[in-house]
Amino acid sequence: QQQEDENVTQYYVRPRVCNSNDPPSFQDNDSNNDDNHNQNTSTSNTTLVVGCRPPEFPYLEIRVASGNWDSATMLGWLTQIVLSELVGVPSTMESGMYGSSRDFYDVHGAIDYDTGISDQPLITASELPDGDCRSIPKLPGEEYIPCAHFMPEFWGEPETSITDQKVEPAQSTGFLGHETWYVTKFTAHEYPQLVSYHGLQKQENRELLASTFRRPTTWKQYCEEVSVNNCTTPDETALRAPRNEYEAEKMFAKVKDIVVLDDDENENEEYYNHKDVIVYGGHFRYTDKNNCTLWPTNCTGHIANYPCGWRSNMETQLYYLNISLDSNNGPNGGPNGYTESQLKEMWHAANHTKSHLMMQWWQPEPLYQEFLDTDAEMQRVTLKPYTRECSIARSYWKDECSDDFATRVGSPEEACGDPVEPLRKLINVGLYEVLNAPDIPEEALSPAYDVLRFFSISEIQLGELFDLWKSEPTPRDAVCKWAVENLDTVLKTMIPPTYPRVIKEESASSFGLASMIVALIATLIVVLTGGLVYRNRQLPAIRYAQPDFLFLLL
Repeated sequence: QQQEDENVTQYYVRPRVCNSNDPPSFQDNDSNNDDNHNQNTSTSNTTLVVGCRPPEFPYLEIRVASGNWDSATMLGWLTQIVLSELVGVPSTMESGMYGSSRDFYDVHGAIDYDTGISDQPLITASELPDGDCRSIPKLPGEEYIPCAHFMPEFWGEPETSITDQKVEPAQSTGFLGHETWYVTKFTAHEYPQLVSYHGLQKQENRELLASTFRRPTTWKQYCEEVSVNNCTTPDETALRAPRNEYEAEKMFAKVKDIVVLDDDENENEEYYNHKDVIVYGGHFRYTDKNNCTLWPTNCTGHIANYPCGWRSNMETQLYYLNISLDSNNGPNGGPNGYTESQLKEMWHAANHTKSHLMMQWWQPEPLYQEFLDTDAEMQRVTLKPYTRECSIARSYWKDECSDDFATRVGSPEEACGDPVEPLRKLINVGLYEVLNAPDIPEEALSPAYDVLRFFSISEIQLGELFDLWKSEPTPRDAVCKWAVENLDTVLKTMIPPTYPRVIKEESASSFGLASMIVALIATLIVVLTGGLVYRNRQLPAIRYAQPDFLFLLL
């Protein structure tokens, strides 16, 4: 048992197994050379130093699909760590678009959130005879076909995919998810009636909402439309004007959040040596939409919505519940929403300026965790209860980006809140059969399917990850640190019995050789003695000793 434990420990300190995204130069063919075992997955540098080893068994490469949000990415990374580092199964991440990457082992440390993912990649994998996503060529543009075997965090119920036998029945990942409106805690203390749809409804609350919830302002808008000198000199809101489009769209920015394109421009700006200095603190302003004197019957306060394309029922709820808040910030008042980054920045800006803010968000999520026990803690707004009638009325595929208002808001039955739901993991149908095909020797069976079935994490453990996400230098550093600290208590519980397996060639020892020689000599003596007993069985001494007894002794 001690020798077995030593072998397992030695296995865990080796480099991960290589995957199809790794260039050949990453492969460490000398698995006993410790100098090649330095595997650095930090995003501190532009290019990462990565070491990997060829897989010992011809395991199918597992492709993990994660959504374009932080918790899904972290779960995908943990899945890769268990597969590639603990049980020797190659694994990659499916980002949903050609050229983008959320892979934990990405050489450039990329985390591209430009494209979301549904369960379609799992359907693609289920339709492949060998289940190998590597067989699908990666073509640019609309010709790109996403493919994956596992999705660690899925919101909703993929009923159609399950009915069509493309995805296995969903299993719980281990924690609950909830999407709703949130308001800053200092707002809830000042206006407690605003934490329920009852206190938000009706025409008489219009002026209160319009005066309380002002419109957020991007860095560019502040400098061009609010600042008296276009941010040419520092003020209490902005230290300077934005220098590129990336900075221009920010709602809040610290030094560590911005891209410095020209060091010469900053040589006299001492604050660039302090990464937590706020360069743009955010600004919330009254616009004509907030002016109830000008528009007494249709003035509105502001509420921030998801980016167009993310599933949200906010516009439906606002309209049918008669709440005087406006979620549209697109051209000509059309639907648009804000990017995920802008929503996060907006909450930081509200905290910094102590401006009232209400927006759509979800938990578990790092932003929610970050502001726990602060005066800007995210307080849930109670919406109309979720009912069966509401569930039936809602369409998962409703076009919330349509130019047609009636299409976007749907029917009155849809104007309920979202339910608290167990978040689920999905596995494509056919993966078990592929990994357990009859022609695969027992010793070469892949542990991947059992790992995916065992994969689970609690909400408290996810909260610990979120805390590290903010305190560590990079998200990958956070996941690495958590994985090390929870190796025995969490990650190893996902490993099926008898794994990891290694191929070990046994050489004959001198002791074993001597034992074989002694055994052969003893066998020859027994055979010769038995032959002599049989040959002389008629002699008196043999007869008195009884031949059957002598044969029994031999």
